[in-house]
Amino acid sequence: MTPEIVAEQVAEAFAGAVMRAATAGRRFRCAVPGGSIASRVFPRMARQALPWSSIDVFLADERLVAPDHPDSNARAVREQWLDHLDTLRPSFHPMTTSGGSAEAAARLASLTLCEVAGTPPRLDLVMLGVGPDGHVASLFPGLHGWRQSSAWVLAVHGAPKPPPDRLSLGLAALAASHEIWFVAFGAEKAAAIAEARAVPHSPLPVAVVARSGPRVRWFLDREASAS
Repeated sequence: MTPEIVAEQVAEAFAGAVMRAATAGRRFRCAVPGGSIASRVFPRMARQALPWSSIDVFLADERLVAPDHPDSNARAVREQWLDHLDTLRPSFHPMTTSGGSAEAAARLASLTLCEVAGTPPRLDLVMLGVGPDGHVASLFPGLHGWRQSSAWVLAVHGAPKPPPDRLSLGLAALAASHEIWFVAFGAEKAAAIAEARAVPHSPLPVAVVARSGPRVRWFLDREASAS
């Protein structure tokens, strides 16, 4: 499938999930990434006719930059999605990154997540991209501690791609979600995705998260699913 078809499938699946929650009379709580998903998928999501004000939106991860910085995932969510909606919009809960340490920001983000989604936080959906190295959110291969941590949101230092300081949903929060969607475009992702799906004990973050417990769906274009 082409990236355009996959992006449309994700947008339609998102609309269906939101409407199921609305029919059940409850709010829909999700976490989303930035990157290629923001540019390809979010504009299509914005064109859906949905009860936007009944949705809570969190970030799967964030870079420790100012909210208006080009690398900010919060900026991508606003510019590619929320700013295209009318006055009724989702409640957006970005990870605050201005001032203080990454650890303090992670604690604040954890508190907000639990205030909205409970303890443990039960997100209906976490949407994740996949890096060529198998990273998801800001959980990277070779970074220690994230598999053992029980924190809902982690401070990440030394990320192998800039910027090195980040915030990320932790494995505990991902495992507590109801559903995880992996969305990937491009041949450079294929090897990591193939390993995650075929090797039972792969240490790649995408593999660890995929087997952490929630229902998993894969949305892959032809090149990403080639291996």
